[in-house]
Amino acid sequence: MKDKTTLGISDELRQYIETLVEEIVLEGKSFENNKKYLSRFSEAEGVDYESLETDLYDFFEIMEEWKSFHTKGSRIAAKMLGRACYLSEEMMNRLIRASEGGTDIASCLHTGIPETDSECTNQEETTSQPHELPLRISNGAVFCTDTSIKGALEIPSTIDGHRVTSIGKEAFSGCYYLTSVVIPNTVTKIRNAAFEKCYGMTTIDIPASVKEIGKNAFRYCHELNSLVIPNKVEKIEDNTYEDCFKLASVVIPKSVRDIGREAFHNCKGLTSLVLPNSVLTIGNSAFQGCDKLTSIVIPNSVRELGEAAFYDCDNLASVEISNSMTEIKEKVFWNCKSLLSVTIPCSVTKIGEAAFCLCSKLTSVILPHSVKDIEERSFMGSGLTSVVIPDSITEIKPSVFYNCI
Repeated sequence: MKDKTTLGISDELRQYIETLVEEIVLEGKSFENNKKYLSRFSEAEGVDYESLETDLYDFFEIMEEWKSFHTKGSRIAAKMLGRACYLSEEMMNRLIRASEGGTDIASCLHTGIPETDSECTNQEETTSQPHELPLRISNGAVFCTDTSIKGALEIPSTIDGHRVTSIGKEAFSGCYYLTSVVIPNTVTKIRNAAFEKCYGMTTIDIPASVKEIGKNAFRYCHELNSLVIPNKVEKIEDNTYEDCFKLASVVIPKSVRDIGREAFHNCKGLTSLVLPNSVLTIGNSAFQGCDKLTSIVIPNSVRELGEAAFYDCDNLASVEISNSMTEIKEKVFWNCKSLLSVTIPCSVTKIGEAAFCLCSKLTSVILPHSVKDIEERSFMGSGLTSVVIPDSITEIKPSVFYNCI
């Protein structure tokens, strides 16, 4: 999922999405009948349709909850999801107000109505937890039994006399209203998607006892702003922190050897990143869309940097590449439009297709004599004004330097 609040789309596509959402939410029309056209329209503009479709389904689900219960939590979640679907603030406010009941829907569709806390017609629940937490335990794994749980949660070390040793698969997935979580030091594993879609969670305290964090564990935790990974964790799994839009800093310990596919994809707020010398591999699109990263040092321990690893990192200005790498893969630095300099080490023998494509500020590059193969579009649309091609290169593939300024 991309952070659509910061991406531009055409007025035509936005208007189409808003009209479609309006008809589904207020008139009960079918989404299924409109998916094919929306897919074509979105992809024509380079929008990830699969991500948009997922966000729309989540938005429709939370709007149904808002219609039924009118809680502040469901309203907040609806607004966060609405932004992910390209809906304007005015449209979201109209939809929320029109779905409240006791309101003339037709007038709401043509009038922007500001949102205040007083709009919730039902009495809002407090954020305090009940005396008995809605948790159960199975084979040492804790699970939430009520996704409407809200506020701060401290998971106990024992439940019904049984020791909590792991956070179960999808245990807290969809707990939109959790704001913070403390995990006990009895826990060693956080399973796949354990906290996925905890949209409002800002902080989580992970103890040093944790050795494994599963795939998608914190995916779509839009408000999560900081993170410390325990120093026993050896792999950051696929999509673990994807779309954590406000994650500004992350401490990766020296125990980590592998960073999975899309692990930090679209962490728009990530401003700094230090990769320890223990890291051996970085997966495809691991840091794609991390707009605020300005520099990166890929340590010499890294042997493999996946395709599109830093794709669309708009503000990435400087890069140091590991001298253990033999290949700069396809689209690794695609559209890194602020990239000014890059040092290609003598270990590199191949530069992949479109590796530095659209790096419009990259004006010069030194290709070492180790490079034998430069694939198509490698520097297409870059700002190169000069380049020295070593004797080791016997063939220049099509469009390698096409449209260089």
